[in-house]
Amino acid sequence: MLPWTVRNYVVFGDIRPVSFFAIKGGKINKVDIESKNKKLNDKPVGGGGGGYATKGGDGNGKGGGETYGTPELDPWVGGSGGAGGENYNKKSKGGGGGGGGGAIHLKAKGNLTILGSVLAQGGNGGQGSFGKNSDDSIDTSIQASGGGGGSGGAIWLESENGSVTVSESADVSIQGGKGGNLAGDGGLGRILIQPAL
Repeated sequence: MLPWTVRNYVVFGDIRPVSFFAIKGGKINKVDIESKNKKLNDKPVGGGGGGYATKGGDGNGKGGGETYGTPELDPWVGGSGGAGGENYNKKSKGGGGGGGGGAIHLKAKGNLTILGSVLAQGGNGGQGSFGKNSDDSIDTSIQASGGGGGSGGAIWLESENGSVTVSESADVSIQGGKGGNLAGDGGLGRILIQPAL
């Protein structure tokens, strides 16, 4: 799909398809990813988080996704999904993995100013369901594992003949999704700004 090409582009609202870095308050800040590295006995295997710019968090017994791509966004792709959780038994189902964040390319012939939100965030992994007793009542002592969070996606902000400005109120985020129970969080996505801030 071709990028949006306009003379001067200003983002006022929210752009959300459905972090290595996240931009907030007009600054680029590194975002830490929490790696859930839980190794619990007698528990179902939790889904690993999807990887992209950073490795996805490990689940309970299942590793997170590896890194791929380059800071120059080559290849031009979005994030990766998290792995699904494991069933505990026939009566409890593992949670689904969260989807990877999308890929957004905003391109202006002149100046590009971001005033609102540009979000390519990974989806959260689902929680594992609880088991059931013989009378079909919920058994909270038995729970399947959750799915891993999806990784953040890719955001490319580009100006051909002007500058790129991210306002202090703007939110440009490529954060990974949270993992479900016993599962890993998604890794961070990638942001490319041309020309650089």
